[in-house]
Amino acid sequence: FFFQKSLYYLENHFDFSQESWLAEISHLNLKSAFPKYEDFENIVEKIANPNLDVNMDTLFNEVSLISENFVLILQSPDFSNLNTATKWKKIFNEVGIENSRNIFSIVSFLLSIPASSAFSERCFSVMNVKWRDERNRCSVDLIRAELLIYFNFKYNCEQFYEYAKNDSNLLIAAKGNEKYTFKFK
Repeated sequence: FFFQKSLYYLENHFDFSQESWLAEISHLNLKSAFPKYEDFENIVEKIANPNLDVNMDTLFNEVSLISENFVLILQSPDFSNLNTATKWKKIFNEVGIENSRNIFSIVSFLLSIPASSAFSERCFSVMNVKWRDERNRCSVDLIRAELLIYFNFKYNCEQFYEYAKNDSNLLIAAKGNEKYTFKFK
């Protein structure tokens, strides 16, 4: 019964047809061949983003250029084992972003769409841990600062100690009474 309801829900709320935009972008996975110009044309038409400035004439030239080089790139060791983003990175490194501006715009736009809400859900989960009942009088700014440090700072305690010990600007700012003005360069 549960599976029937789930299947019914998916069929009614998700477009499984070959005309859906998700079917169109599946050409960008680079599993077997480089996408054709028509594939990119359909993708641009489906996403219809006014901020995505794509010159279709130049796009044709870019697709032709990369298609020629793709055979050599495809033969490189472990290319088939790479994820889609890494494959595109390898292509742009080989061909050069300046020679593939339109394709880079399309691919970077599509790869920037999160596949799930897992990261934002994780942020809320960590926030709930930081802002628990025992700490209910903490300010929003304090919790925000803790979250920024938690998600953006990758040093362990020993690494941070070495970093802070050797950074004279940080030590001067920490010892002073003035408002913190130290910034990374």
